[in-house]
Amino acid sequence: NAEYMGFRVRAENKLGVGPPSGATARATTATAKPDGTVENIRSGQGNRGDLTVIWDPLPAIKVNAEPRSLTYYVKYKPDESRSVEPWRTVRVQAGSRNRNAICQIPLGNEYRPFKLYRVTITASNFYGNGTESPVVLIRASEEAPTERPSNVVASSVSGSSVKVTFDGISHSGVLGDLTGYRIKYWSSGVKEYLAQYLNVPGGFGQTYTATVKGLKYFTSYQFRVAAYNSAGNGPESHVAHGKTLNSAPLSAPSEVQVYGESDTTLQVTWVPVTTGVDEEPLISYIVSYWTYDGNYGDVQHIEVDRNTAAVQLTGLTKGSRYLIQVVAKSLGGNSEGSTVIKVEMGAGVYSRQTSSSSRTLPHKLLLTIILFLWFFDS
Repeated sequence: NAEYMGFRVRAENKLGVGPPSGATARATTATAKPDGTVENIRSGQGNRGDLTVIWDPLPAIKVNAEPRSLTYYVKYKPDESRSVEPWRTVRVQAGSRNRNAICQIPLGNEYRPFKLYRVTITASNFYGNGTESPVVLIRASEEAPTERPSNVVASSVSGSSVKVTFDGISHSGVLGDLTGYRIKYWSSGVKEYLAQYLNVPGGFGQTYTATVKGLKYFTSYQFRVAAYNSAGNGPESHVAHGKTLNSAPLSAPSEVQVYGESDTTLQVTWVPVTTGVDEEPLISYIVSYWTYDGNYGDVQHIEVDRNTAAVQLTGLTKGSRYLIQVVAKSLGGNSEGSTVIKVEMGAGVYSRQTSSSSRTLPHKLLLTIILFLWFFDS
């Protein structure tokens, strides 16, 4: 119920507002039964064997009495019984208004996974009952899946990732909803109970693929897959074995230099990368370039053979500023990028080394391109 310290009155005419009167005596609104109906009744996650019902608490303005007097009456019965079976009622004392109201009803021997129940709720206080809510269908708690995923295969992707492919379970493999699949993985020499997990969204009867990342290079891993829902994990699949590749190139391309060929063409060169015994053999180089306009949404890439240490960038825009970077690529992944070079297209020659020193190349084609050696925050 709302309380007011009192009221004051002011007179008003076209010339303005007069002084306030004295305050009235303290007044309190009248108490009454709750207004409106309980809303947003829905199923909640509960324990196995329970019917869990949650709903939005009745707003304080609709309680019409002291908050402590608010009570909810939850009525329920199996859906198939319709009007034959009488309603059963559970009384729930109102709690905090800042969270959902909840009622967990143990079903005992009556419990059947995912069984439908008809539910209606009435708010009540010391002065009477509010309006009964419309009937809502709520399911009893579900069971964890009983079927295991099949055909689990793990294959190498890079020095830090493995691809896991598997077939999902069928509809008959769970009494309830299916949230997805859980991939368990651990490396050789590590106990299985210390495994890590990757959750994969998924449904029924399809083949799914997920990439497990952040692994150690050139390391053997074991993988199991299980379906899961709010009731828990189902049985796990057989173990699949996979191994990461050697590492990506540990060195970035160096001595990157840029030549101005024309107002719209640049020549990029670099010193080739050499890989060691712990690195996957080099496949190629990727030269990335984009206009310096504050975003990376327009990055273009040119990939060249590992035996190539130069590439020509054509079709550039005169007067535009470009950022250029080179990475080395292998099956183990990409190396770190070279130092980013920033140039402005004009009429001349640019050069930039990734080491602390740099040198300017001779002018070419009587062009006078200006080289800007600055970083992103310039």
